[in-house]
Amino acid sequence: KLADVHPNLTVLGQNVLGVWPETLEAGQPVHVVGNLPYHMTGQILFHFCGEMADCSPRWRPHLASFTLMVQREVAERIAAQPGDADLN
Repeated sequence: KLADVHPNLTVLGQNVLGVWPETLEAGQPVHVVGNLPYHMTGQILFHFCGEMADCSPRWRPHLASFTLMVQREVAERIAAQPGDADLN
């Protein structure tokens, strides 16, 4: 069983947009790992990172790392400079 081999690992088999830090074990750092579907990448990124300017963020104090796989087109848009003509 996975939990026996890796007792500090919790794998959630649910929609990540419904997961909030209050539902996880208190005090444990959160490492987000996933292969994001193209049509939901923006929603998922904003779920975790969209609160960066928020004065009382829910996720920011708990996040230790992100390891995400996205489609090439999404990665190019994320890495693009404002006004990049190649992405229009």
